Amino acid sequence: MKRPFLFILPLWLGALVYIILSLFNGPNGFSAYRQMQQEIDIQKENLSHLQNLNVLLVGDMDALLYDQDAIAARARELGYGKLDENFIRIVGVPGSLQKTFNEGRVLKAAIPEFMPNERIRYIAFGAAAALFLSILIAELLRRQDEPANNGYRRPGAFFSRFGAGHPFRRP
Repeated sequence: MKRPFLFILPLWLGALVYIILSLFNGPNGFSAYRQMQQEIDIQKENLSHLQNLNVLLVGDMDALLYDQDAIAARARELGYGKLDENFIRIVGVPGSLQKTFNEGRVLKAAIPEFMPNERIRYIAFGAAAALFLSILIAELLRRQDEPANNGYRRPGAFFSRFGAGHPFRRP
């Protein structure tokens, strides 16, 4: 493997780690997208419930606006009557006014859980730095093991093994 490419490899690894983490765990990644889709489904369900309730209430409102019998029936449910009218009220039996509407619920938009962009950058930088250091250490160890001068020994290396210096050099 060529040496310049070897030292560019950590940059590519850092970029790859950043892209992968951003794609899966980032603010706009798949995880946040899935959570937002679930939130949209919940909001749509609540909206359909509110629309059904709105249809019922519009019907009641139209009946009260345009139908005199509906107004009289609602007044009797509330305990009112005409001046010359007598009615019997049975205590303990709920009237028809006891029906209550579930007027929906207030839903706050949930914030999706994701890994902050700064943390993704730190992880990617750490991966690139770790690979760079490991390549640097491996390169230094390799250079220590290979002979100097491209395969040629330095002058006097043979004699230095035996404790003596170079034979032609003055002490």
